[in-house]
Amino acid sequence: STIGEKELDQMIFETNYKTINLTLSEVNEFKDICLNRDDFPVDHYYDLSESLKNIKITGTFLEIDKIFNLQRSLITLKTISRFFKNNEEEYPNLLRLSNQIKLYPYVISRIDQILNKNGKIKDKASAELFNIRKNLNLKQNSVSKVVQGVLRKAISDGWVEADTLVSIRDGRSVIPVSATHKRRINGLIHDVSASGKTAFIEPAEAVEINKIGRASCRERV
Repeated sequence: STIGEKELDQMIFETNYKTINLTLSEVNEFKDICLNRDDFPVDHYYDLSESLKNIKITGTFLEIDKIFNLQRSLITLKTISRFFKNNEEEYPNLLRLSNQIKLYPYVISRIDQILNKNGKIKDKASAELFNIRKNLNLKQNSVSKVVQGVLRKAISDGWVEADTLVSIRDGRSVIPVSATHKRRINGLIHDVSASGKTAFIEPAEAVEINKIGRASCRERV
């Protein structure tokens, strides 16, 4: 790990017999783990020392990816501690080292309430967030129905080809319309093709729904 590399860089020659003997015993124990065990955790060793130091400043906080790394790091430490307690006879010296690990189970539990297994914020991380995302989903469904309805009418009226599909521009659902008919659909033009022959229009009804949805979210936040 990064922290392990830093520790190695700081190593110096040792002359004390007991210290050398103890260190060699620890190395031999870990060598045995590397050669003969496949149940020792080898992933999620993150150096978060700088990030944790920074959040001591009032008003600062960890980014989501750092919180996720913190959770996985703590779970790794927990697994290491359990490993040595379950194998204390084979690895007594490493058990002694692992007994110094602080696990912070509350932090693990609290992060688990907020993040899913992929490191994304859960809908139910808070009641307010749940309501915001629920309303956004409702708005998105409404927008989808409106855009599909406008598209069907545009196809029926011959303004767009029968095989035309809804596209996405800047995160918005838009209808590709020939420049010849772009004034036929009332809405906001988000983009134009490189040739200038196709305009990507967000129907006015969808624009209004999105406007209301954003205003509602801002009020909640």
